[in-house]
Parts: sequence; C-alpha cells; structure tokens
Amino acid sequence: MSGPRRSSFRANQVTYATVGVTAEPDVLRFPPAGFRAGTTTRRIGSGADRFSAASADLLSGAFFDRAGLGATTLGGSPVDSTVLRGESPTIHLTHSWWPLSGGEDYRVIYAIRDDRKVAFALGTLSEWPVSGERLFSVEWRDDDTVWSEVTTVTALSPHWTRFLIAPFVRLREQVIRVRCARALNAVKSVG
Repeated sequence: MSGPRRSSFRANQVTYATVGVTAEPDVLRFPPAGFRAGTTTRRIGSGADRFSAASADLLSGAFFDRAGLGATTLGGSPVDSTVLRGESPTIHLTHSWWPLSGGEDYRVIYAIRDDRKVAFALGTLSEWPVSGERLFSVEWRDDDTVWSEVTTVTALSPHWTRFLIAPFVRLREQVIRVRCARALNAVKSVG
C-alpha cells in the first residue's frame, strides 16, 4: 500500500533517535543516554519592541552572520523567515573556527511562534563530529525582560577519532552557543 518514497527521503533523516528532545523541560538535567546538554541564556533587553525585533532577527536567520556562521539552504540561497515555514527545510551552517572548520547540514525539527516566545530547533543530518539538536529561542518574560537562549543536546560521533577531538568539539559547541545567544542582541557587537 505504500508508494514510492520522495527523492529526499534519505537525505533528510536526522542522525539521532530523540527527535524533539530540546522541547523537553528537564533535558538539561536528564539528557538522553550518551548525550550532553548545555545552554546559554542572555538578557537582551526589555519590552515588546525588543521582543519583536529579536524575534524577527531569529526567524530571518540574520543572527547567524553576526555569530560567525554562514547559513544557507541546500540550494545556496540565504536563510530567511520563509525557510522555517517549509516542510522539513534543510539548512547548511558553516563556520571557520580552527581546528574544526567546515559545515554541517541541519533539518528544522520544530518551530514555536507564541505571543511571548519564538524558537526553532535544528537537528543534525550527519554524525560528524556531533549528532543532536540545537534550539534557538527568544522569550519575553512576565517581568518585561527579553532573553535569548541557545540549547544544545549532542553526542560525539562514534568514529574512533572522537577521543582525539572531543575537547575541541565540546569547546566549539560552547562557543557556538555563546556567539548565537549574543548575536540575538543586534544592538551589541559579537566578539
């Protein structure tokens, strides 16, 4: 009863079993077995205008450039707000941080657009050097402050070289979290 699979079936599969794990409220305390979870949260302002600007920045992907990441679709066009509306869109992120420069492909796992929170999660499509999810969010809290948060839940590649590169990979994950959280505050420079 099943028909032919779409041509992108294999190319759009994530490399981990716990899809949507970054949506779990206790993921930082109890990550899946073999995974590490980390988060970076920064206050980026206050008020409705700041939340609106940061949300637009998040959904347009403009913060990726300020964080030192190149973000494109697989077709090579820049990421914009329409990318998150597609069905399982794929994003290619590149970076040039030694010793692990390069790029990875991610699939948008889910997106949240509420009155007080805007977020999206990216899931890895390759296992090298890590496999897992990254959540990027902007939240307007009840005390009128606006916060950016970047959460990662990742596991190292099963390749034997993971023991050699593990410290660099974990450092890179932390640098990406910090740079992206800072970049969501367009008023301040990222460094």
